[in-house]
Amino acid sequence: MAQIFADDVQEEKGENARLSSFVGAIAVGDLVKSTLGPKGMDKILQSASTGEIMVTNDGATILKSIALDNAAAKVLVNISKVQDDEVGDGTTSVAVLAAELLREAEILVNQKIHPQTIIEGYRIATAAALKALEEHSVDHSKDEVQFRKDLVDIARTTLSSKVLSQDRDYFANLATDAVLRMRGATDLTNIQIIKKAGGKLSDSYLDPGFILDKKFGVNQPKRIENAKILVANTSMDTDKVKIFGARLKVEGTGKLAELEKAEREKMKQKVERIKTHGINCFVNRQLIYNWPEQLFSDAGIASIEHADFDGVERLALVTGAEITSTFEHPEHVKLGHCDLIDEVIIGEDTLIRFSGVAAGRACTIVLRGATEQLLDEADRSLHDALAVLSQTVGNPRTTLGGGCAEMNMAKAVDHASQNVAGKKALAVDAFSKALRQLPTILADNAGLDSSDLVARLRKAVYSGMSNSGLDLMTPGGAVADMRKLGVKESLQLKRAVVNSASEAAELLLRVDSIVSSAGTSYDSSTNGILSDRDAVFTALASCKPDLVIHSAALVPNGAARYSTKDSDWQRVKAVNYNGTVNVLEAALAADCKAFIYTSSIAAITDDLTEEYHYIDETLPTGRATLHYGRSKALAEAFVLDPSHATAGLKVCVLRPAPIIGPEDPQVISLIHGLIEKGETGFVIGNGANLSDWLYVSNAALAHCLAAENLLTSATAAGEIFFVTNQEPVYFWDLLAAIWAELGHHPKRRTKIPVEVALVWAWLMELWGWVSGREVGIGRGSVRDAAAVRFVSCEKAEKMLGYRPLIDGVGLREGVRRSCDG
Repeated sequence: MAQIFADDVQEEKGENARLSSFVGAIAVGDLVKSTLGPKGMDKILQSASTGEIMVTNDGATILKSIALDNAAAKVLVNISKVQDDEVGDGTTSVAVLAAELLREAEILVNQKIHPQTIIEGYRIATAAALKALEEHSVDHSKDEVQFRKDLVDIARTTLSSKVLSQDRDYFANLATDAVLRMRGATDLTNIQIIKKAGGKLSDSYLDPGFILDKKFGVNQPKRIENAKILVANTSMDTDKVKIFGARLKVEGTGKLAELEKAEREKMKQKVERIKTHGINCFVNRQLIYNWPEQLFSDAGIASIEHADFDGVERLALVTGAEITSTFEHPEHVKLGHCDLIDEVIIGEDTLIRFSGVAAGRACTIVLRGATEQLLDEADRSLHDALAVLSQTVGNPRTTLGGGCAEMNMAKAVDHASQNVAGKKALAVDAFSKALRQLPTILADNAGLDSSDLVARLRKAVYSGMSNSGLDLMTPGGAVADMRKLGVKESLQLKRAVVNSASEAAELLLRVDSIVSSAGTSYDSSTNGILSDRDAVFTALASCKPDLVIHSAALVPNGAARYSTKDSDWQRVKAVNYNGTVNVLEAALAADCKAFIYTSSIAAITDDLTEEYHYIDETLPTGRATLHYGRSKALAEAFVLDPSHATAGLKVCVLRPAPIIGPEDPQVISLIHGLIEKGETGFVIGNGANLSDWLYVSNAALAHCLAAENLLTSATAAGEIFFVTNQEPVYFWDLLAAIWAELGHHPKRRTKIPVEVALVWAWLMELWGWVSGREVGIGRGSVRDAAAVRFVSCEKAEKMLGYRPLIDGVGLREGVRRSCDG
């Protein structure tokens, strides 16, 4: 028989494929089911590389923290993540129910019942279950007092299985108060959670203001009433005149004093422009040096420096401000407002509180606890409660917990099966059995006699006592009225669990083949087709495109990025320059109308001896010393050669900042590698070096806008454009945000002066040279980690209409999506 698949491809077919899917999914359910319910157990997750531990019973956290090979198992992990994103809780329940449905389906398949028959039965059962769920739900949103009680009860139920269960009454009220402040909004951005080690969990509290983990400047007012706040992201730390990052040579100390005087005057003028906004509080994402801080003090303006990008974005949101970088037009700047800014002491730390903010619904929850692990788990637990409550405010119908809802749905499904003929009825009955497994697992996890308890519960519900559920807090367990006990859950949560579990089971039941292979490996050393001139010409001649976007490039990683070897240069040049020549000349031969070359910000900034503060496209190339930047600058010069325009090809160059996004093979994987190497406990330099980044959807947007321009007005022809997310961030803050999304929280971060780090790196290089081994940290990587690189996108904004997607992805959300991917 002819071979269809490559040698590295493996295929499972028919029943083997289906049963393999069942086994993987059931294993996932069995892994997390012991964490279900108020008496569920915790799991300790330990990193094999760093030894870092996490203690949690959150289903989504457990599942996304473990590596899985089985494709079906990954389906259950994904539905758990979706449940977490959309509802905030029920992540364990959805995985367990899906696993139980597949366990029952496996029995039916072994009885020679066709998967399509099972699917049809499951669909009938799902409809009956959801109808019963709806019928047994209530809506008290018209009664403010009763609705608040429902919310508190839901929060108590959610927290009963969490680390906060001992103080669930206190935290349930705290979470309810926080959510009700949002007045119907479901975005939890207005609720900030601050974790401060020390004290007990019960020492946690809700503060009606927004708290920023910063301090006021020296000799500045510590209390400001009727605050007018300017939130900015601007350089207030210049201590020398910088002209496009160039070095200046002086003949003597007198000239140096003149330069310092000029710089001080320049900074004074900047502060004067800021003062024209009529503010009494200035919050800056970047550092504020002593001189401008003193100028602010003299003017009676409180200044707050080095606010992290997450904190400053939240502050702008809750105060109604817009983050600005220029101050020439005060009338265009939107200031933030609040009634009072003062200092608050939490433990041993002094922080700044903004009370009476423009978004009156904003508040801060301060979590206290003995250890970082405890605080992290408390944060996850409280976030689940807040998410469920916020969704319930929008969809106010509630149902009962303690296995009550599942048993009522099972009863409805059993009744539905009586009207179904043939083998399909067996599938409907199987769905009912799966639903009854959830209260069984609740009882098992409490160490109780689940057979007896669930039988009593079934008898009560089937005889018409529809509020009955399992009371697991009573010694020995009991069947009780869940409404009287206040064991309530969100209807939306239960509905999402049943729908998602049923859909996942149906998806895996349809599987009749599993095809797996090693896939296409990512080899950063291959030249690929770009070096094959004939192949490139043939490819473009065959399709004759109107537009070519050339983005392929070889990006050296690790020590190769800083290599000075000519052989490495020739390898990079062969792809990034010679390949670009091939593609552009093939585009000309194919009568292409427009050509976009994706260069890089590195064409300028791959010079580790200089700093680049808000540069624009007028700065000439020729500065880059690293192979990648040199090759990009060389290719740019070729692409922009006027002869191409003469030949009828409209060209432009885009210089994106480093790009992040799902399945990113470069940035995220490199930063994750620092965790594996245990290199996350230090900061090189003062930690205040700003860098630009770009989310992949915004990179795509810039290319689309450039394409549209070249094919219509062509005003961008012959031009170069920087493209970033327009929100430069501190390099080390970004690393910390990525590590946090990956579940890694360095216990301490020691700042190492650049000079000291360079000596250490030189010694590492020397050891590598002597031992013949590749070292991870060299002088190049030290300078890279401390470099300042941020640019202006004003030209792209004016000529292309580029602005990062308003309804798309900011950097904070981009980090989350990139790490999920």
